[in-house]
Amino acid sequence: MLKEFSLYESDFGTNENTFRTDPDRATGFTQMIPNQSIKEVKRVLDPEKADGVGKPVVKYNEMIMDRLGIEYDLRNMTNEDMKIPLKHALMARAYLLRKPPLPKDENAWGSYYMEHWNTGDGEASESSYLRKTGRYFEATKETAKSLLGRED
Repeated sequence: MLKEFSLYESDFGTNENTFRTDPDRATGFTQMIPNQSIKEVKRVLDPEKADGVGKPVVKYNEMIMDRLGIEYDLRNMTNEDMKIPLKHALMARAYLLRKPPLPKDENAWGSYYMEHWNTGDGEASESSYLRKTGRYFEATKETAKSLLGRED
């Protein structure tokens, strides 16, 4: 899923707007907003603030530190770290762990992307996501539904 997000959001980091310095704007290959995503992951890593969604993120962070070392502890992530591809990917995965599991049906990933990743402030759509990630039949169906103003 992160590979697809990277394709859709930044053409695998090759888009001219991939890396921004403003921590309040989306940056990196998955186009995360550092001030929001880092704050949220740190929140759910705090047992007193996690509100029931932190357990998988805590387990993931422990695995990261066991395998990669303490310097990858997500609790210490900074805006500057989001420019480092591995740290960016680790943070993106932690951010997604707060969300419902990825649908098994890959054709539902466009809907998942729009609901759980996209902020809605750009020009993204389920059909454009599906088209760019190679799911042309589903993209055509979503485009037709949109043009007809139908939800089903």
